[in-house]
This record gives sequence, C-alpha cells and structure tokens, in this order.
Amino acid sequence: MEQIKQTLQIVSIQHELAMSIGKSLHLESMLTNFFTTAQRRLSLNTIYLFYKPTNVEHESDPSQPNKQDYSYLCFPKQHESDTEQQGYLAQYLQPSALSDQTSTLQTIENKDKLFYIFSIPTFGWIILARLHSAIEPAILSALPPIFSRLAISCLACLEHRDLLIEVEARKAAEKMITRQIYTDTLTNLPNRKLLSVNLNKAIGTAKRNSNFGALFFIDLDRFKIINDTMGHGVGDELLVALAVLLKQCISEGETLARVGGDEFILLMPNISQDETKTITRAHSIAEELIKLVSQPIKLTDHTIYITLSIGVCVFPNQQTHTLPVQQASDAIIKNADIAMYRTKHNNRNGFHFFENAMETNAIQRANIEKQLHVALQEKQFELYYQPIVHPDGALTGAEALVRWNSPSLGMVSPAEFIPIAEESGQIIDISQWILAEACQFINQLVSMPNATNIDYVSVNISPRQFCHPHFIQQLQSTVNQYQTDLSRLRLEITEGVAIDDIETAVEKIQQLVDLGFQFMLDDFGSGYSSLSYLHKLPLCAIKIDRSFISNINTESSNQVVVNAIIDIASHFKLGCIIEGVESVAEVDYFKNKNIQAIQGYYFHRPMRAEAFLALLSNPSLG
Repeated sequence: MEQIKQTLQIVSIQHELAMSIGKSLHLESMLTNFFTTAQRRLSLNTIYLFYKPTNVEHESDPSQPNKQDYSYLCFPKQHESDTEQQGYLAQYLQPSALSDQTSTLQTIENKDKLFYIFSIPTFGWIILARLHSAIEPAILSALPPIFSRLAISCLACLEHRDLLIEVEARKAAEKMITRQIYTDTLTNLPNRKLLSVNLNKAIGTAKRNSNFGALFFIDLDRFKIINDTMGHGVGDELLVALAVLLKQCISEGETLARVGGDEFILLMPNISQDETKTITRAHSIAEELIKLVSQPIKLTDHTIYITLSIGVCVFPNQQTHTLPVQQASDAIIKNADIAMYRTKHNNRNGFHFFENAMETNAIQRANIEKQLHVALQEKQFELYYQPIVHPDGALTGAEALVRWNSPSLGMVSPAEFIPIAEESGQIIDISQWILAEACQFINQLVSMPNATNIDYVSVNISPRQFCHPHFIQQLQSTVNQYQTDLSRLRLEITEGVAIDDIETAVEKIQQLVDLGFQFMLDDFGSGYSSLSYLHKLPLCAIKIDRSFISNINTESSNQVVVNAIIDIASHFKLGCIIEGVESVAEVDYFKNKNIQAIQGYYFHRPMRAEAFLALLSNPSLG
C-alpha cells in the first residue's frame, strides 16, 4: 500500500512538472512557471540553471568551467546575486558530462543544504537545493526524463529568442541601409534620392488633384571661400547649423533635402489649387528663408555671416505638365537651379522665380563655361587699362581689366564670364594670367620717359583667388619672375573677400604688405558692416562704389554717404578714389573734396595697352 502511494506521488509530481513545461516561448517565463511548480512539489529552497548559450562561441578551456562559460538563471530571483554560491556550485560542473547520452546526478552537502546536480546532455545543469532533509531517491530517479524534456523546451525557447534577435537585426540592418540610401549623413536630412521619390509623388498628386506646389533651390553664397579659409570642419559645422535653421520653415508633408555640397532643396507640395495663391505663398516662404540667415551664425569657434541665393519653380507648369513624371521632376529641379543662378548673377542674397526666358540664359551660361576652358589656352583674353586721374585730370594710375573676345561668342562682358569663372574655379588660372600680363605692362611703363606720372597699376583679386591656399606664394613667384617694382603695383579686393573671415583676411593681407604689396578696397559701401572692419585692414586706399556717384549733384542721400566715406578715409589716413564719374556735374561735385583720384568714363574708358602707352606719351590724346 505504501509503495502504491509512493508511486502515485511520483506519477503526480512527474505529471505536474511535465504540464508546467512549454507554456511560453519566452525562456524565463517558461522556466519561472516550471521552477514555481518544482519548488512547491519538491520542497526546494533554490533552483539553479546553468546552460550553454546557443549563439556564442566559447574559447575557454572546457576542463575549467566557470560562470562566464554559461548563462545562469536562479529561482527565486533574490538568490541571483549570491556570486559566492554560484562559484561554489560551478566547481562541481563537469563539461565532459554533457557529452554523455544519459543524465547524471551528483549530490553535494554543504552545511545545512543539500545540492542535487543533474547534468542534461548537450544542454547544461539543473541544481536543486534543499534545506535539512534529503529528496527521496525514488523521486530523484524520476526527474531526469522531466529535465530532458525541459531541456528540449529550453532549446526551443533559445532558438525562438535567437530567431527574434536575427529578425530584429535584419530589421535594423534594413533600416540602416534605407537610411544610408535616402539620408544625408552630415545633416541627417533627406538626400537627392529621397527628394526625387517625394517630388515624383508630389507631381502625380498635383496632376490628379489639380494642385500646385513649389520647389526652392537654395545655395549658400561664397561657401567655397569659407571652406578654403576656415577649413572643411568649419564648413561642415556651418552646413549642419544651416540645416537646423532651414528646418524651421518646413511643415508635415514637406521635404527639406541636402542635394549637394552647399545646396539644399525645399519641396512644398499641394500648396493650393490656385496658382496665384501658390506663388504668393512661395514668395513669403522665400522671404522667410532669406530672413532666417540675416543674423550671424555662431559656431564653436567662429561667427559667420552668410547669405542665400534661392531659385523657385512652381509646378506643374506648361513646360512640365505633359512630361512623364521623372522627366517632369528633373525639369522642375533644373528650372529652380536656373532661377537660383539668376539670383547669383544679380549679387546674391535673394530669390527669383523661374521664367521660360531664363532657360535661354542658362544655355548661354553653360556655353560660356564650356568656352572658358579653352579661352586662356588659345589666348582669347586681353588686358585693357582704364586710366585713373587726379581731380584735375592728370594721369596717376590705371586699373587692369580683362576682356574676352571669343571666336564663337564674340565679345563677352566681364559681368557675364567673371562670375561663371569664379564659380567654376577657372578664375584662378585667369587671375594668374592677368597678374603676369600686368607685371609685364608695369615693366613697359617704367621704361617710358613719362613713367613718373603713373604711380601704380591696380589688379583685381577675385575672392576665390584670395582664398587659395597658395595665394601668397603665387603672387611672390609672379612678381619675382618679372622683377616687378611693387611700388607700382596695387591689388584691389572687394568687401566680400574680407567679410567672411576678417581675422584670416587681415593676417593674409598683412603678410603681403610686409613683403611690399599694397592693397585697395574696391566697391566700398556696396556691402554691409563695412565700417566694422575697415580700420582692421592694412589698406592704402578705398574706392567708393559707383552706385553712390550717379547723379550725386542732385541726390542728397548719396551726398551724405559719400561725404561720410571721404571723412572716414581721411580719418584712417587712406587715399580715397571715386569710381564711375561720367558727367561734368559729378566732376564739379568732387573738385573741393579731400579725394586722391577719380576714375570714370568722363575722363577715359578702358583701353588697350598700346592706346594707354600712346596716351602716356601724348596726354592731349585723351
């Protein structure tokens, strides 16, 4: 009878333990359910589980097991932190036992506790801890099949966990790949690919719903100069800061993308079903974008003033309405780009809406850029010299001005090709040629009898040339090559050269001044913050921008500005040169002013070198 009772007890324990296995695919949840049942039915104090992870390769010596070789679980959980107990038990674990086909049992007594260590082949160990009294041998002998079944369930849980981890890893990898494909890594904005996807959708939606949208092509002015003078690290920091600013203008459903080095595109789909309202809204947004950068941007070690050139294209329009979606998308971006370049051409810091006539100009611009590549090689450039005179009309100097007579394009205005050469980088080689030609011309002047009348020849230095890392060395090399008298050479720079990084500009100019070069500031007053840095630059003279000179005898506001600049020049002991004088009334206005010289069509237009030399020999020719 007692044996039947014991058998029933064992069967009951086996059944209840077996039924508690496999109720969850989450390992700890499943084991907690099993351990709770085992602790109650076997009157256990603690249950330990050591198992080898399925997704980790171990290089440790299998004959020296330790806690780090195996994952570890304990029930109840409050015993998990008992590292001393874990270490004590770990020394009895024999990895070789896991390769046996059958479970083994080892019993250990420590003080008032009895530990029963069951090895489960290919899996690990379950350790039962009981206080004071031992577990009956018949019950112990009935447990290995249960533990083997538990091991199978644990392995299933581990495989499920590994599968979930793999799925999550794949999702994360796919997300990262998608991010890499569609995101600009520097600014975390969408890139050109994602913009194209969103623009294609916007075009399709606009056609279906008869809506209008707008695309803004945004370019950072003079970014190349900032990169060259301050370094690419500062340039990158500026782009990130600009991205943060521009994001203030976007709403849900709109896209702000970085599509090039310093180029951003803002896509605003579905603005309105009314084209006029769409244009009005786009106009307001463009103004808001310009206003965003009206204040200096503070970076880690620099404060930078920037401006934007923006081109706007409203879509769909007659040109793109019948095109396939991808062709329409490309055309819209190209048209906005064309409008942006119109802004660049018109002194930057503003915006233009695309007009069909602009496309013709863009084709012309591309043609000019193409022809510029061969113009220098084929000697299509020529230097003209515009005389600079004393207020009484006597010659005192000349400004070297490049002219381009293209065989295919004819005479191309400097106002057209200089900005293109600046943006394309060809201005560097052109400027080197201009300087060399001017140095040779100075040598010709020195050899003439009336050369003492000419104090100097001035050469314009482009912003990109000034920012070139070898600018100083190139200047020295050229003047040394032609043994040019530096007292006869002046270099003209504009406010744009200095304003982006005044400290670097001052340092570079001072180095050249120490070598004997002289600098004049051209177009003074046309920029902003002029007075804030004028006293820092080591200049010999300033040239007042011609925009203040026209009709100065009748324009009182211009008179106030010009008179103030003359006084400022006098205060800083700078020569003051007036540009753009074209009438006798303008000449008369400056007769009694404290100025050094005058330049303008009233006295002389730009002329070839031989004409200037003839004028020097016979001033009556003027």
